[in-house]
Amino acid sequence: MGSVGLRRLLLVSVCLALLFSASILGQASASLGVAKEARVETHGDGSFTVTYVIHAVNLGTFDLHEVRIEDDLASAFSGAWALEVVSVTSLRGTVRADYDGRETRSLLSGADRLAVGEAIDVTLVVRVTVGEDPLTCANSALGTALAPDGSLVADISEQGTDPDPDQDTDPSNNDTPTVVVLDPRPVTSWANVSMHGSFETSIQVADAPLVVDVTSIAFDSFVQLDSFSARCYARFTDTNYDLLILSVSGVLGTSQLSSSLVFNPTTASFVSAQATGALDILGIHLTDTVYITSPQSSSYTLLRASGDAGPFTFAASATFGVCPFTFSEASIYATWEWQACSSTPLTPLRTSVTFDDQTGFESFTASAAGIPILEGVLGGAGLLDVAIEFTLTEKVVTPTLRFQPDWLVCPDVRVFGEIVLSSGSIGIEGISIYGIRAELPIGDFVFRFADSFVDSRNSSMTGKAAFFELIAIEGPITSCCASPGRVKLSAYFERPPAPSGALFGIGLLAGSVDFRVTNNVAAYFSAEFTPVAPHLHLLTRLRVNW
Repeated sequence: MGSVGLRRLLLVSVCLALLFSASILGQASASLGVAKEARVETHGDGSFTVTYVIHAVNLGTFDLHEVRIEDDLASAFSGAWALEVVSVTSLRGTVRADYDGRETRSLLSGADRLAVGEAIDVTLVVRVTVGEDPLTCANSALGTALAPDGSLVADISEQGTDPDPDQDTDPSNNDTPTVVVLDPRPVTSWANVSMHGSFETSIQVADAPLVVDVTSIAFDSFVQLDSFSARCYARFTDTNYDLLILSVSGVLGTSQLSSSLVFNPTTASFVSAQATGALDILGIHLTDTVYITSPQSSSYTLLRASGDAGPFTFAASATFGVCPFTFSEASIYATWEWQACSSTPLTPLRTSVTFDDQTGFESFTASAAGIPILEGVLGGAGLLDVAIEFTLTEKVVTPTLRFQPDWLVCPDVRVFGEIVLSSGSIGIEGISIYGIRAELPIGDFVFRFADSFVDSRNSSMTGKAAFFELIAIEGPITSCCASPGRVKLSAYFERPPAPSGALFGIGLLAGSVDFRVTNNVAAYFSAEFTPVAPHLHLLTRLRVNW
């Protein structure tokens, strides 16, 4: 066995021992946030149309791929007489036509990518029939994606339109269920009132010297009054009362309205305010959001329209400054499905054009995912993802080849490349293959490997700029109350010769475990350990729902 193979064998052994004996854990380097809002239309015969808009956004610093959103309708509406999925549509996502909320719970096919700051909205319309008594239904959507290092990033949806309403850059601690009340009785002002909330605390431990900090304590309370809801969120960070959020949302006629105020009580200062109105006109969904911040220069008004026409879905948005009302930027998106030939599955295509107030035209992007090539090669199929981006300064084509051989272990291997086109004439300035990623299922666990060929691509391949190679293992663990727990262990390598002189080039070991203690208590533990100049960082988070 060569030195590289020995190094990796020893590494996996060390990682597994570290995982199961020390239970030390690491934090994900990418972030996906999911929010879910609901609108209810009453038909007067005991039936209702519930429209969910699920908003998934990349809140991290690395691109995400294989984005999926799951929604279990059967559990949410278990007390309903009848339940029917009317439609599933998405502007930028590739929806599954066979979604039924029961056997098939995934709304997206997994072919979509999210660049940093990008979002996918999925509109789910269901028709629900209840009996004579009101029915209160609370449920959440689960968003998942793969980070550049191949690890799974997940988030449970937050009620409303903002996946991170406490603005702490961590959407995972915001998972208030989306509640709808289906009441066939005549509407009364105080017919249905429900209250719930949560308490969360975070504790971190760092050595050299040993320091234990209670980094944050948060209280979150939520009140549902018929079709309106109100929320109060308070957070204490390092003993400072630094955040207070007051928000309200509801349905008025055919319009969905929401507003929020954010304060910093410690400094007695205003942080931001937001008001949003949404309605459907002639099949087009219109939204208007006004966002006021301190300082005023960051305030804006966002107008957005979206809809579909046959196989096409589209959206247009425009952002304007506030006081004075000046144009800032605009964008147009369109998606559709294309079939290369009768024997191949549909290929999702996506394009967008953006403009700003400085240069006018800003960028044009287009992408296609899952184009079948090399079918039958080595017992498997090859799939090609292609993304094209044109700006005023460069033209880049980014191809990704996915090879999925039909072997006993069924690995998934991806090769990443980039083609830089000439700006002034027809031609190619450069071609590069900058990385490879592979994953291999081992029972319920998944073994992942990522390698960057150039240092400038380390972040996109491993998720960390200082390390060129990643070896990781991830899988489920036993958890309470039919809620799956998850454990992850990762090892990052420095490019040889390792500048720190680390054994086998290991620069960082990380791991995490996330599980539910009881039906109302969830726990998360994580740690990072650097072998050279040994340093250990631990994080514990406990969340109690009531």
